[in-house]
Amino acid sequence: VPNLPTTQARIKVKASGNIFFDISNQNFTISEDTGPPANDAICSAISLNCGDSLLGTNVHATRSSLGVPSCGSGTENDVFYKFNATAGNTYTIRVNGDNYDAILAIYSGFCSSTLTEIACADDGLSPGIAETIVFTPTEDLSIYIQTYDWSITEGDFYITLDCVFANDDPC
Repeated sequence: VPNLPTTQARIKVKASGNIFFDISNQNFTISEDTGPPANDAICSAISLNCGDSLLGTNVHATRSSLGVPSCGSGTENDVFYKFNATAGNTYTIRVNGDNYDAILAIYSGFCSSTLTEIACADDGLSPGIAETIVFTPTEDLSIYIQTYDWSITEGDFYITLDCVFANDDPC
């Protein structure tokens, strides 16, 4: 099958005498393979800033070496985000998508070494239910966020990072 996107593909078999048989009874679609998302690997995590709400996907994502977080199971075709957390500030991470049954976990550490799980959320039992983690670190940390769709292999979602600064000082 050629890798040429189309919505009018058919399968035909050539027999002897230049006779063709149409073995597909209707048109079907061939889509271009776009490969995994840019943030498919831990060290390729997309940076988040306070107030961000980004559209994300784990379509074509693969399983990372991180494995399953403490609250989850499922497909593990995960993607990653990151941010730097300051001691005393409160951070709220939320993931939600109409076709996305999210698992959400946060870790401290660095992508090229061991990450330590801080929290995990899997409260919803179906797509469209937000998963939320709220935490206040006691020390400055590099935070990595892992998310994947529990019930199916892929979906689209929004990820948000809200911050409440200690002493209302955003600097």
